[in-house]
Amino acid sequence: MVEYGKGAEWAFELLVKKYQKPLINFFYRALRERSQAEDLAQEVFVGLFRAGRRYKPRAKFSTFLFRIASNVLASEIRKRVRRPQTVPLVVDTGDEGEGAETRQIEDAGAPVTEQVEADMLGEAIRDAVAELPQGQRTAFLLRMYQGLSYEEIAQAMRCPIGTVKSRMSRAERALRPKLKTIKNELS
Repeated sequence: MVEYGKGAEWAFELLVKKYQKPLINFFYRALRERSQAEDLAQEVFVGLFRAGRRYKPRAKFSTFLFRIASNVLASEIRKRVRRPQTVPLVVDTGDEGEGAETRQIEDAGAPVTEQVEADMLGEAIRDAVAELPQGQRTAFLLRMYQGLSYEEIAQAMRCPIGTVKSRMSRAERALRPKLKTIKNELS
């Protein structure tokens, strides 16, 4: 294990504070499991801590970080393909104690119906993005939700920029009719 001084620990804490939420969002949008997204974000930070001395400031730090995240996501997807996932059946017992599951709709000033429609739209978009092939999904998430440029995505995914542009084009082409259908259903 690499020994870091107090200054490095402080800097590392700042990086965690700055990038923890974007990483969790990146993994959540890809896998749609909050606890798994948090675990994978933590795995990225562990990998970053171990690889920190190898970082060379040739590219933006966020590109380096999301390269690690892309590798962690690819590894997780490979694991899931090898072992089927089981989903536990949740039964609502009506209890209000420990174990009871409730969903609260936050009041942001919008009527409840608008909030429900927004939730449905968000869920439908997540479903549509989740159906994309891994390369397209990763490129799309890095571009649309993390704001990375095509060059940064190419570096993070370790592929040519033309491949990134092709994946983005295919992802957009695949999502367009699905999003149009979703919009029509909610209208």
